[in-house]
Amino acid sequence: EFQESKDILKMTFSTDSLAFKKIMEDWPTIITALVALYGAILSTINHLSQRKEKKRQIKVSLTNAFLSNYAGASPAMLSITASNHGHISINLNSPGILLPDKRSLVFPYPQGDVTFPHDLAPGKSCTVWIEMTKIAQSLRENNLKGNINLIGFYQDGVGKRHMSKKFKFNIDEW
Repeated sequence: EFQESKDILKMTFSTDSLAFKKIMEDWPTIITALVALYGAILSTINHLSQRKEKKRQIKVSLTNAFLSNYAGASPAMLSITASNHGHISINLNSPGILLPDKRSLVFPYPQGDVTFPHDLAPGKSCTVWIEMTKIAQSLRENNLKGNINLIGFYQDGVGKRHMSKKFKFNIDEW
């Protein structure tokens, strides 16, 4: 049984076989197809790379923080930071916080290291902050209580919101 398989294999790929002759006749076509496939793959990689360079790449984070100055540390703050990881400047209009019920807390004149609207250059970041007690008070006024998830965001000049990951916030602690 093994010997039969071996003999069939030998006949199929011997230099006298029809299959071998067909492969030898078609090798220029096979090489051409492989080169064309290689070119298509390189072209796709190049296109995706160029597309990524033109895409807005803003990373937003929402964290708790303390500011320090000559008098010591500030009260507990909630900070929203935007970092531009892309290759083009992005115009940021306003920071805010998205609530669990999809309403937003927007800060028209936030405390921070820039003023808005702000052009965020590639490789740069900006941060705004607000006291945790003020956030908690505003959330209570909007009938929210207990543990909730907040999402920080920055809205850009064309209306797109760049959002952070969820941040767990306990309103009752503040």
